[in-house]
Amino acid sequence: HESHYQISGYFYLYGQYYASLLLQRLGDADRARFAPELEHAVLICRQPDGSFWDYPLYSYHLAYGTAFALLALSSISDP
Repeated sequence: HESHYQISGYFYLYGQYYASLLLQRLGDADRARFAPELEHAVLICRQPDGSFWDYPLYSYHLAYGTAFALLALSSISDP
């Protein structure tokens, strides 16, 4: 695993998806407060071709990265 936290970067979009599920459990005011931040956190991984990529060392992460990003975004927009 990478960095001082001993966790790999390829868990980033998985974590954002998990956060989107937790977001659904919040009240309306908190959901409205945190949803834009979560959406931004997912969209920073968007690639020019429209895919999502959270780990720069390998290209095979495009499929699962895009899947987790789309799951997260759909959870954000559909509480």
